[in-house]
Amino acid sequence: MIPASDCLIPCWWGIDVGQTPWSQAKHSLGVFASEILDWRTISAEEPDGSHMISTYYVYYAVRGLPRGGGMAITTRDGIIDTLLVNTDSTPKGLSLSEVLGRYGRPSSVLVRTFRDRTPFGLPFLLVLLYQDRRFMARYEIEAVRVGDNIVACPADTPPAITIWGPHKTWSDEDLQTYLLGPDYYNPLIPLADSTDFTVDSLYEASEREGEALCLRSPSSIW
Repeated sequence: MIPASDCLIPCWWGIDVGQTPWSQAKHSLGVFASEILDWRTISAEEPDGSHMISTYYVYYAVRGLPRGGGMAITTRDGIIDTLLVNTDSTPKGLSLSEVLGRYGRPSSVLVRTFRDRTPFGLPFLLVLLYQDRRFMARYEIEAVRVGDNIVACPADTPPAITIWGPHKTWSDEDLQTYLLGPDYYNPLIPLADSTDFTVDSLYEASEREGEALCLRSPSSIW
């Protein structure tokens, strides 16, 4: 089962990303993890020198989900450096309205969708980036087309969460590639350029409407 924790991001389940040693995190995760997989360790040259980068996958039981949940952890010289939690582990307390209510206005919000329904539905990707708190929340919403608009209602959709250490910075290209892969052709667009919301008005609308909030994006821009 998922452990309870009152710490706020960039802390997650008692792990302070950028501060907690892997040896300490592994011990605390081992209490509930069904498997901790040591995937690989490489030496990476970075602007400040060479660092040992290790990647681990942690799997655990989640009540009501036969396949359970998981997260990916990367360490830098033995310190937790990035943490990616999938949506199976974030259903409680992290809906769009709850994240905005708890963490305030994001530094930026990005959107990506499609003009028409695809063989896989009509996905609407909404990304909240909190640079100061070093995390992003990624919501994958099933949208509908209404006239000339693509409409997405996040409601209680759980996000995937990525948290990173204090040395990490994101260029626009880094962010697009991380979220969409290196061969993307349909980039994420800033909220104000793709909907009738700005970051501030989204925050204010969320305060008023909560989980009833919906976003509309003109299909013509996609």
